[in-house]
Amino acid sequence: VLIQAIVPRVIRWMMTANYHLWWIGWLWNVTPPILVYHDERDSGAVRETIKHLKDGDIVGIFPEGGLNRDKDSFLEFSPGVAMIARRSGASVVPVYVTDTPRLESPLLSLLVPSRSRVIFGEPFTVEKTTDRDAILAEIRTRIEALRARYGSGADASDEARESEQA
Repeated sequence: VLIQAIVPRVIRWMMTANYHLWWIGWLWNVTPPILVYHDERDSGAVRETIKHLKDGDIVGIFPEGGLNRDKDSFLEFSPGVAMIARRSGASVVPVYVTDTPRLESPLLSLLVPSRSRVIFGEPFTVEKTTDRDAILAEIRTRIEALRARYGSGADASDEARESEQA
């Protein structure tokens, strides 16, 4: 929601089917998601994503396959992200979101006030001959660079308070 609020075009989000809840159906009518079923290899979602990208649509993908509740590290990136980047030829825009509330449900975090920030990196494209691991490493490196450069305002404030108290 934060990213969509900034981007003037509609973003089609690739998301786990578990979050496709009926009570926010109005949202799915505005930004129809590309549903991923994690209980099986979902090549249909990958094909649909590539089609949308080739048609010029914007598709938002969480490279970790979902939301990570650990602010200090990244989960393993999904190999499907590399396949989509390579086969679609679309620009990849690394994005890092700081200071979001860490709650049990990502939907609950929409109800909690925060000072979240959305940071966009430089777009880049992937050569069709680049191997999967190199693509994933490039995406991870670019997102980690955003985190290192901009960090978390709340974390920085907490560290400053702790050093003042010492």
